[in-house]
Amino acid sequence: MKSSTVLVIVIIIIAGLVALTIYNDINTKPPPTGSHAYIGAIYKGTRADVNSIYANLSIGGKNNLDSVVYYVVLSAWDSNNSYDQVGIASLYGRLYSTYSYTVTLKNGSIKYIFDNHWFSVKEGEHQIEMSISDGNVTFIFDKTSITEFTGGDYFIEATNILINSTSYSDLTVYEEIYGFNKTLPGLSFNFTNIGVKSVNLSQVRDWSFFEHNASRDYSSTVHFYGNAVNISNMMPAEIQNLGGSGVPTGPTLKNATMEDSILVNSSQWIFPLNWLCLLVLRISPGF
Repeated sequence: MKSSTVLVIVIIIIAGLVALTIYNDINTKPPPTGSHAYIGAIYKGTRADVNSIYANLSIGGKNNLDSVVYYVVLSAWDSNNSYDQVGIASLYGRLYSTYSYTVTLKNGSIKYIFDNHWFSVKEGEHQIEMSISDGNVTFIFDKTSITEFTGGDYFIEATNILINSTSYSDLTVYEEIYGFNKTLPGLSFNFTNIGVKSVNLSQVRDWSFFEHNASRDYSSTVHFYGNAVNISNMMPAEIQNLGGSGVPTGPTLKNATMEDSILVNSSQWIFPLNWLCLLVLRISPGF
């Protein structure tokens, strides 16, 4: 075999190993152990059972994202106690679509099953939706969809939901940030045209401020107006704020740290549960 052919084969093998290392690093590397915050809006209207939840999601700017894991998601529980989410993930500066759902283990702990790098996405406006039928949830991002079995027959449109005597926040739109240090990512986003489908289509207009582990030092403002929610962080990006009610962030709950965590299994940590937030540190996409 010619030396040039051998060299080409060696280069291909090395390139493959490097690509595999990068892929595994994105999927298995735990998020940074620094700050962790949720900021957004929670539904405050009348409870309803719905077959679909949808929104337009606009996202812009990528400043200060290289060192953080960042999610922007639409979230709700379904009738089989699965916490279902769809939206955008930024993994150390790379934007991806993401979806997740949960299962309750025999010991009562909650396990996330998710893909935080479903496929690459760009800044701009996207259409997201979750639909449910006969135990299956279909996650839709633009024209791409995937269906997973959760056992639920409908989504619960409510402020909170009671599971095993513990109350959890339910229908929310929020940003979730890991590993920042007093400076939020230079990113802002809009959820617009937020709606649900049951017998008829209806807009979701009743929102209230939602946060965990945030403070006024982080200079983030939540705006909600009709069926739209905007979050503007420090170093706001190209998306302008909506009109309506702007609510500065402020601490309302005890800070959650890694020391507060409970080990569920070898690949997942879950924070102590409280009435407002289900806090889960997502480490790998599937367990």
